[in-house]
Amino acid sequence: MTDDGALRAMIYETRQDVRWIKDTLKEIKEANQAQDERIAEIKARQDKQTGRDGVIAVAISAVVAFFTALASGGWLR
Repeated sequence: MTDDGALRAMIYETRQDVRWIKDTLKEIKEANQAQDERIAEIKARQDKQTGRDGVIAVAISAVVAFFTALASGGWLR
């Protein structure tokens, strides 16, 4: 009967370990999902800023082209 008691204790301990591992993996999964959401939000903000920077660059290029053409007299001819 001592072997049965030891076996039951080992099975119970293994069951507790498996439960702990399962709970830990669940916590890790939730933390990873939260991290993925933060990364997606940062990427969206970065894409939005890149779009704004592109528009500003185009506007500056247009203004420089205008004044270059104006200074060279290209539009006065």
